[in-house]
Amino acid sequence: MWNPDVQYFMEMWEEASKEEFVKNKIRTLLTGQDFVMFFKKDGAIYGCEEDSRLTFAKIKVPDEDSKGEWSKEANFLGVNLTKGLKGDRVHNLFSKKDIKSIEVIDKDEAEKTLISQAKGKVSKDKIQAKDSKEPPGTIQLKDKDAV
Repeated sequence: MWNPDVQYFMEMWEEASKEEFVKNKIRTLLTGQDFVMFFKKDGAIYGCEEDSRLTFAKIKVPDEDSKGEWSKEANFLGVNLTKGLKGDRVHNLFSKKDIKSIEVIDKDEAEKTLISQAKGKVSKDKIQAKDSKEPPGTIQLKDKDAV
């Protein structure tokens, strides 16, 4: 006979394991590359390297060398970390027209936001698991569904 207390603890362990897996994946995304700047745009979190950060700064606050045509044609690369949670490596180019909609954030805020975005996915996975016909405590991970 299945003990409901055991099921409860198994569900708690499963949720904690998924959350720890997600947190480790996010830390790897943030520290495994040479990102020096993080920013939000349209609900997604991006990271960029030093060259992109310098270009962003020159576009946002142009100096004598970067005024005029240069700032109109300049662009910088950002890696979409939100999509990185799903295993996708998506690079986006940003230009002067994007500057107003970019909010620069620090690494800690990037981590917190990515964790909350991932929790929404973990919660959806948990709901799907409850609808499943598998026995309680069964964990099914597929590469495309992995957080």
